[in-house]
Amino acid sequence: MFSHFTYDKENPLKQIVPLCLVSLATLASAQDAAPSAPPPAVEPSVSAAPAPAPAPAPAKPVTVESAPAAPAAPASASASPAPAAAKAAASENAPGSSAASGGESSSGVQFHPGLSFGTVTVDGKTWTRLSFQPEVEIGKLGIAFDLEVFLDESQNLSSRGWEFGNSQETVESILRKIYYVRWDRPGATFYAKAGALDNVTLAHGLVVNGYRNTARYPDYKLLGLHTQLNDIGSLGWDAELLVNSVQDVSKRGPFWAGRLGLRPLKPSGMPIFKDLRVGAGVARDESQFSGLRDRDEDRCPDLVDEMPGNATSCVKDPPLAWLNTLSTDSSLGWALDSAAKFKKRQSDSLAGVYGRKMAFTALWLDAELPLVTTELLKVGVYTEFSKPITPDDSLVSSLGWGAIPAGAWAKIGPVDLSAEYRLFRGPFQPGWFDANYELDRARQSGTAIKPKTELVYGIGASKALLQGYFAGAGVDLWSFVHVGGNYSHMVSSGNAPDQRALSGRAGLGKTLLDFTKKISVAEVYWRKDRIGLDTWEDALGMTHKDGFFDRSTFNAYGWRLGSLAAPGVELTVQRETTFSRNTDGSLKSETQMAISSQVRF
Repeated sequence: MFSHFTYDKENPLKQIVPLCLVSLATLASAQDAAPSAPPPAVEPSVSAAPAPAPAPAPAKPVTVESAPAAPAAPASASASPAPAAAKAAASENAPGSSAASGGESSSGVQFHPGLSFGTVTVDGKTWTRLSFQPEVEIGKLGIAFDLEVFLDESQNLSSRGWEFGNSQETVESILRKIYYVRWDRPGATFYAKAGALDNVTLAHGLVVNGYRNTARYPDYKLLGLHTQLNDIGSLGWDAELLVNSVQDVSKRGPFWAGRLGLRPLKPSGMPIFKDLRVGAGVARDESQFSGLRDRDEDRCPDLVDEMPGNATSCVKDPPLAWLNTLSTDSSLGWALDSAAKFKKRQSDSLAGVYGRKMAFTALWLDAELPLVTTELLKVGVYTEFSKPITPDDSLVSSLGWGAIPAGAWAKIGPVDLSAEYRLFRGPFQPGWFDANYELDRARQSGTAIKPKTELVYGIGASKALLQGYFAGAGVDLWSFVHVGGNYSHMVSSGNAPDQRALSGRAGLGKTLLDFTKKISVAEVYWRKDRIGLDTWEDALGMTHKDGFFDRSTFNAYGWRLGSLAAPGVELTVQRETTFSRNTDGSLKSETQMAISSQVRF
């Protein structure tokens, strides 16, 4: 629930000073509220936070490979889904995890108040956001509130989040007060969560991989829904449903995904094979344009709406130059009537373009078999196949298909391993519904807005057959240091170039963090997609491409450092560097910095 800002090199004080003032005030109030007795010798560490990350699942060990929480770089078309071994501990739907198993919820009532503050960008301007975030647990029921106020660029109190002008504003203002409501934990016999959803993966991530509906929060919030039924009846039926925004069900349509699975050999009691799980799923975006902001609900996204606060029209009145094209014999009334009709035609045309459904559907089949499930060794194998359905769009070519014919994961003590053999028919893109999907459903391209299907699967996209492998590894060295990374290499059968990606990260473990007492998190990361595919021309017209470890426009690296400024007060700083090219082909670095604060009473 952290807020963040983009670092402004030209005027950093404008952004940093308000945050420092609020931080000092909060720190002072926290110390005033503390008892007069000296603090305990060991101060609270980050591991004592009320909302810890789920523990690793016994069925699927975790590999250290996830991207940082913020700021996140846009996913590239070659981005690969995380292996199944990473899903169990990292995703919301981790069946079997110790933190998620049914019946493990604490009894009684638990109350965890918290405070979050920082700066956010609203319509290109820097605002300050202060939020009171209490969390209440009553047995298996959990409710997280989010009571916020905004100060605009002039530090005046804003009505944002407390607007009730139309139905969309009213619903959103109410929903913003509740971050989520959940029953039990993922993996329980019955689990449900409504509100903010983070890091949801279905099956092994070939279609839905680490999805979140909070990509644009706190700009605006979606009421998502995620439910599970696990191991029901003699055949061990599983059912799972994901809806990104319940508000969109009655409008143009949400993104949703569902999976139905079972354990067909469970009644036999056969060793090993009784745990075989098979399933089938479907993921569908009813309208990719639904991801665009439309405050006046006139079917024209705010990005192209010339009158975003007027629900009756998407365009302004025609200019005087247009009136000069009319006949001089025309009366003023006729001219004004013509102008009104012209305006309506233009508005209806724009609304017609972006009011289209532009649906996208992907189907998949999956299977998994845990082979060894001892305390020191866990091994499993899996497979998955996916086929997107080509939408009714003349600007989209065939979508191909994707498969993981053979995948395996293993956990050997502190070491996590995963490997996959992959086979794709271009232009198939794995992990279509990922963490950035709410940002990528439709994007501005030039003067128009295009859905993701046209940007990725547009006419001319390669239809070559790609095959290759994915390998990942992670190790936790006695909670002192954790290191992980992964590499994928897809080889084309045609003239299309190979696709390679590499990433890695390292950080301090809980033991060292507890020893330092003041540091809550410390890690570095590096990633690069589309290795060797960043091409450019120099001033002489010669074409170049990046080397394996060269910096490129598909490269990003950074670090994250958290400090316990006082008991219950945590300050986190994250810095990420990405690259773009100048017109002469030279590489230009772009740095983003995020500072977040959180208070736990």
